Amino acid sequence: MGAVVDALVTSVTSMVMSIATAVSYVELRQVREGTSVDELAEIFS
Repeated sequence: MGAVVDALVTSVTSMVMSIATAVSYVELRQVREGTSVDELAEIFS
């Protein structure tokens, strides 16, 4: 049971960290270069 809980905690932590990294990137690009979310979406689409 402990292994299952550990796997779930690890998965959730990884997901939150990935989202935080993406949000930080977008925010820093907006501050530094004045780009909008729509312009960044065009780059990655």
